[in-house]
Amino acid sequence: MSHSNLRYLFLHFGPGGNAALERKWLTSYKSAVDFWDQPKDVSSFEELVQQCVNQYNVGQYNGIIAHSFGCDLALKVKDLVNIRDSNLILISPLRDLPKAFINFAQHLASEAAIPERKQDLTAAAKGMEMASNKIEAFARLVTAVSSDPLYYRRLWAQASKLKEFEAVASQFPPVDMNCWRTVLVDYILNHQVSLKGRKAKVYIGSEDPYYGLIRDEESYWSEQGGNVYLIEDVGHYPHLEAKVFEKIFGTS
Repeated sequence: MSHSNLRYLFLHFGPGGNAALERKWLTSYKSAVDFWDQPKDVSSFEELVQQCVNQYNVGQYNGIIAHSFGCDLALKVKDLVNIRDSNLILISPLRDLPKAFINFAQHLASEAAIPERKQDLTAAAKGMEMASNKIEAFARLVTAVSSDPLYYRRLWAQASKLKEFEAVASQFPPVDMNCWRTVLVDYILNHQVSLKGRKAKVYIGSEDPYYGLIRDEESYWSEQGGNVYLIEDVGHYPHLEAKVFEKIFGTS
């Protein structure tokens, strides 16, 4: 089956988020990809997975393109519906959610101009590593990272894209934490990204702040069975900073 007659479901990170950026910047792919906004009124991670399964079945898609935390959702959906490995595409997957935020905090701390800010980020990262109550420690870590003045800037490698992102985000905030908190605990307890030998396509950005050593990420996903594509000079949104969709759909 060629990409020309496929239709994909796009999964972002979950309730409280949206695919406004993708809809605005990737309009030429709207006939091939449903940039779906997941429901906000879910009470558990399990319910969110089921909502994604329902949408996949109703939409009669042929595959899934997922970004960031959405990659975990995509893999769980794949366990419940029939998707060919070659039609499972993961962009910026996070294999260990707490570790991803620790990495982000360390990146921000290394760039912090204010000593107190550096101390706060470092303390939050160490607290996550040493905490007995992982949920509370993770909530503190997420708050420290997401409230940092450099948070959004660090997600992007290209200044021009950051400005465009900020313009869209002013109209469509990328995160509604009131919705996200409804599944936060379940998400942490259930988050485990493993390809289990599936030959999924995996795209990662060389400047993604959620990653530590990028070569470690390449090796991990390759050993898992993925076909890994490292995209240079992009951050956490390689599909919006580079021509990843052209690679996916064979138009590059």
